[in-house]
Amino acid sequence: MLVGATLFIVLAALTSIASSKAGKPDTDGAVASALRYHLTDFWGMEIIDGRDGSLGPLVLCLGSKVPLSIEAIERDLAGTVIEPVPVDACTGETIEGNFAMFTALTKYYDAAGGEAAHLEVTGVACSSTRACMVDIDDFGSGQRYLTRREGRVWSVVERRMRWVV
Repeated sequence: MLVGATLFIVLAALTSIASSKAGKPDTDGAVASALRYHLTDFWGMEIIDGRDGSLGPLVLCLGSKVPLSIEAIERDLAGTVIEPVPVDACTGETIEGNFAMFTALTKYYDAAGGEAAHLEVTGVACSSTRACMVDIDDFGSGQRYLTRREGRVWSVVERRMRWVV
C-alpha cells in the first residue's frame, strides 16, 4: 500500500511538472506567422516574399484586442513586403451604400495617404511555449490559425473558419 501511494505521488508530481508552461510564449511570433499565412493565402507566396516585384510595401493597419508588439511582429515579418503599423496610425474612410450584404465599407490609408490593408487580431491563446491559437478578423470573415514553433520559427499547422458573412 505504501509503495502504491508513493508511486501515485511521484506520478502526480511528474504529470504536474510536464503539464506546466516553461517560460512565456512568443505570442508576437505566433501572430506574425498567422498574418503571413493569411496574406499569402490571399496574395500568393511570390508576392508576399517580394520575389514577384509587382507589389511594393504592403502597409497593414493592424488592430488588436490583445496586447501585441508591432515592432516584434515587424521584425518577424522582415523579408516580406508586409509592413505592419498600429491601426491608430492609419486613417479610415467609410463609404455608405448598397454593397450586397454590407451597408458600408471602410477603406484604410497609411500616414502618407496610400491605400493600406486592414486586419484585426481578436485573440491569442497559447497552450504551451510552442503552440498558440491566433484569431484574425478581416472584412468578411474570421479565421483561427493553429501555430507551432520549431526552434525559433513559427508556422501555421491548421486553419479553421470561425465565421463568414
